[in-house]
Amino acid sequence: RERGLRALEILNIDSISRTEFENYVIRLLTHRGFKVETTDATLDLGINMIAKKNDHKYAVQINRQTDSVSRLLVSDIDREKHRYGCDKVILITNSHFSEDAIELAKSTGCELVDRDILAEWVLDIQTRGSNAG
Repeated sequence: RERGLRALEILNIDSISRTEFENYVIRLLTHRGFKVETTDATLDLGINMIAKKNDHKYAVQINRQTDSVSRLLVSDIDREKHRYGCDKVILITNSHFSEDAIELAKSTGCELVDRDILAEWVLDIQTRGSNAG
């Protein structure tokens, strides 16, 4: 299974299920040094998981879609981060972000991970292996 995850190419991300995508993102975040825990799907209010790294606690939302991610999603996750005691936000998508979303993220400190950054993460885990950080 681990080999299958590492071999996943960015183009395959569009065709896997939401759960498979979320599990893969957990693997990518873990590879990047985060400790990750999922949230209760019925109570998450858009926050899929909590990630911890370097004394920061991140509210993470994973969004799969074909259109650009809107400013509204950045606003929503930033507003909900305190519900989980988070001081930072990461919004991850298999798509791209609208200009308004990018602008709002800059003002709120929300970290945006779009398709291009996700591809870099996938390449990193493929080339450096699952134990590198």
